[in-house]
Parts: sequence; C-alpha cells; structure tokens
Amino acid sequence: MADTALRRPRPAPATRVAAGLSTPEILRFFVPLSATIMFYAVVFNVMNSAMARTAEAAAALAAFSVGKSITDIFAVAAVNGRQWLLSGGRDRRSYLASLPVLAQIVGLITILMFLAGWTRFGYWIYSGVFNAPAHLASGIQAAIRVCLPLPLVYMLRGASQSVLMLRRQTHYMTIGVVVRLGWVLAAAVMFRNLPWHGAAIGALIWVSGLGVEAVFGFFMARRLFGHLPDQSDDGKVPGADRIWRFLLPLIATSLLWSLGRPILNLGMARSATPELSIAAYQVAWNAAWLLIAYVQTGFRQVIVVFWQDQASLRILGRFATRLAVGVSVLMATLTLSGGATWFLQNVVGADAQVVASSRGVLLVLSLMPLALMATEVRIGRLLRNGTTGPVGVAKGVNLAVMAMVSFGLAWLAPTAGALIGGLGMLAGACGELAVAHLATRQQLSVPAGGDD
Repeated sequence: MADTALRRPRPAPATRVAAGLSTPEILRFFVPLSATIMFYAVVFNVMNSAMARTAEAAAALAAFSVGKSITDIFAVAAVNGRQWLLSGGRDRRSYLASLPVLAQIVGLITILMFLAGWTRFGYWIYSGVFNAPAHLASGIQAAIRVCLPLPLVYMLRGASQSVLMLRRQTHYMTIGVVVRLGWVLAAAVMFRNLPWHGAAIGALIWVSGLGVEAVFGFFMARRLFGHLPDQSDDGKVPGADRIWRFLLPLIATSLLWSLGRPILNLGMARSATPELSIAAYQVAWNAAWLLIAYVQTGFRQVIVVFWQDQASLRILGRFATRLAVGVSVLMATLTLSGGATWFLQNVVGADAQVVASSRGVLLVLSLMPLALMATEVRIGRLLRNGTTGPVGVAKGVNLAVMAMVSFGLAWLAPTAGALIGGLGMLAGACGELAVAHLATRQQLSVPAGGDD
C-alpha cells in the first residue's frame, strides 16, 4: 500500500498552455505588439514631414491635427470591435456571428462622420467645441471628408489583428505596419503636389496607409482563420445584445479618454507660467512615452490571449511586474544621470528652459509604468471575462482624480508648473488602478469564458 502511494503519479498541470507558458513565449507575442505601436510614431512623423512641405504648411498641420482629433472621437468606436473578437469571438462561429454588430457600428459612425464633413454639424464641432480659428475651417472639413472610409478600415484592421493575436502570430502585425510605413513614404512623395489643401493630403496619406496595413492583415488572418476552434466549449453563439453590452462601456471609455489631455492642459493653464508648463509637460510626456508605450499599450491583450488558469496568471503577473520595474528604473536612471536632458536638448531640440522644467515631470512619470502595468493586468482579466462595465468606471475615476489633482495643485501651488500635469496624470492612473483592482478582487483566478 505504501509502495503504491509512493509510486502514484503527480497530478498533471491544469492545462497544457499553463504548463508550457514561458518568458520567451510571452516575449514572442508581446515584443512585436510593442514594436507595432512604436512604428506608428514613425508613420506620423513622415506624415507631418509631408504636410510641412505643402503650401501654408502651418495651417495644414494645424487643420489636420484638429480634423484627426474629431475623426478619432467618432472612428475609435470601431477599434473596440477588436477587443470583443479577442474576448468573445475566439471561435469561428462566434467570430462570424459578431461581424453584423460590428458592421452596424461602422454604419452609425460613418453617418456621423458624413454629417461632420458635409453639414453645419461639423462646423459646430470644430468651431464651437474645438474653438478652431475660422481660417482653418476649410482644411479641417477637407480632412474629415477624406477620412470617411476610416471606420471601415479600422474594423477590417481590428478584425484581422484579433485573428493574428488569437493565433499568436503578432509578428505579422509588425510586418503590416512596416508595409504601411513603406506605402506612407511613397505616398508622401506621390501626393504632396496634389492641388488639395495640405490637411487633406495628410489625411489621404493617413487613411490609405491604414488601408494598406488592414488589407495586408486581412490576407494574413485569412490563412489562419481556419485554425480557430469551430465553436466554443459550450457550443453557444453570442447574441447581439451581449456584444452590445460588452462594447458600449468600451466606446464610452474611448470617448471619455479623449478628454484627458484637455483636462491636464486646463490645469496647467492656471499655473504661474502656463505656456512654459504646457510646453514642458508635452516635451516630457513625448519623451517618456517612448518607454511608457511598452507598458501602456498591448499588455492587456497578452492577458486575454494567454490567461487560462491560476498558474498562467501567476506567470503573466510576474512577467508584467518585472517589465514595469525595469522600465521605471530605466526612466529614473536616464533622468537622474542626465541622459534624458541630453536627449531633449540634442535630439528633440527643446529650449533650455523647457528642458529644465521637464526634469521633475520625467521623475514623476518614471512611476507611471508601475501603475499602468498593474492596471493592464487587471483590465485584461476584466476583458477576458466579458466584464467591461468596471473598465468604463475605472477610466471615469481616472479623469475625475486627474481633474481634482491638476486643478487643486494649480490653486494650491501654482508655481509647480509642469509638475501639475505630471502629478495629475500619475494620480489619475492610480485611481484607475484602484477601481480595476477592486473589480478583479471578486473574480476567480481562472477566466469565466467571457460570459458576463
């Protein structure tokens, strides 16, 4: 009897995925995803360079910036479809059943964008809400009109990327954005002499580049789609009401987050040196984002794709913590050693006064990766379980805390300058983390299959 007990085999791991999950496997998925985000910054620099060579370059850049902001407010709703497909469209039947709802969203957004580009509704937005100068109106309108296909392009790209991520082939996403960059470089030469407003030329380069990336992703995803399971384990197909319940909080969250930067700017505008404060914060954030992007964007997708049980969640959490600590330490080291100052002065070309004001902001922002990564892990768990309501609440709390801290500091310590923006951003991120943490405390350490 004792001998039998000694020879009894150990229990097998709960799932094969958890047993085989390793750091190299996570890196093979996550690094291409992060590289894709970084390439997007290069794409926009090329676009800005093309517009800078058009007639009335300053007006073109300003009009495109406003036009893009407006189209993003509407079209970003189509981007959220990817998140549903990752969480609730993990098999072929559920995936195909989701497409009609996503098509409805694209149709509604397209109608709104048509109104923004061809009616007084658009003029009210960019003149009344965005307070854009009157001489930019024609350029803004032209940019919005060129962007009309954007919701469809976003949906096609997101639907394709969801398949690539579910099949853990994120390197195709990186290749896709490289192909897009090649097209944008060519388009910047081909289109810059068109007899259009410079903002419209920028919009054409932007949308056509996205279209090239989306088409490339479609053909890559088409090859992999057949490898998805035929149906879910329970055989159920999600209904339209469930898909809408999942997407509406995310759409609201996207709209809310578009208010983040204006809130910080309004707080810093009440400081003792408003122009310097806003400029220093902008420079510091753009520099910090080169590292923060690795933890701010994408890791929730890692959780959605890889989380299968308690063991895999533990492995993913450990990886996330190490990455966040590494990025934070690197940012703090570069700031304290003078490396960040050298970069801002010699690469960015920022004014000495702006650089001096940005150092404190960079130190504050070096804590951001810790809060952001912890939030990404928890948001990923919520998304995997199909629980999106707390995601919207968390983002709302982020904005509320951000507003209270930035306006409060501007009143109590107006000489804090750009630190108002940095501390406001950090406090908002911590508020979002607190809500997300409370929401996941009630969840099990295994996913619920996306059923809410």
